[in-house]
Amino acid sequence: HQPSTMPSKYAAGLLAAIATVLALSAQVASAEKYVYFFNSKTNESQWDDPPASASGWVSRQDPKTEREYFYNENTKESQWEKPEDLEWHSAIHDEL
Repeated sequence: HQPSTMPSKYAAGLLAAIATVLALSAQVASAEKYVYFFNSKTNESQWDDPPASASGWVSRQDPKTEREYFYNENTKESQWEKPEDLEWHSAIHDEL
């Protein structure tokens, strides 16, 4: 008894479909963006949210514009201008 073989036109179609899925997966992976944080005084960087400044300010990224904005955890205020006592900033990294 001989094993059945797939007709070549079906095999070619299957290979083309697999190649398309792999190409799309690579595009999706490369389109991902990651937010990281860096300290302007110590030059440290990290993936985890840093602590708020003494006055409650933290740096965040606007998901639509990717602009950095600032949020005060104490007063619930947000603004585009960097507070003077903030050491940690958020930034976008396109690839890991």
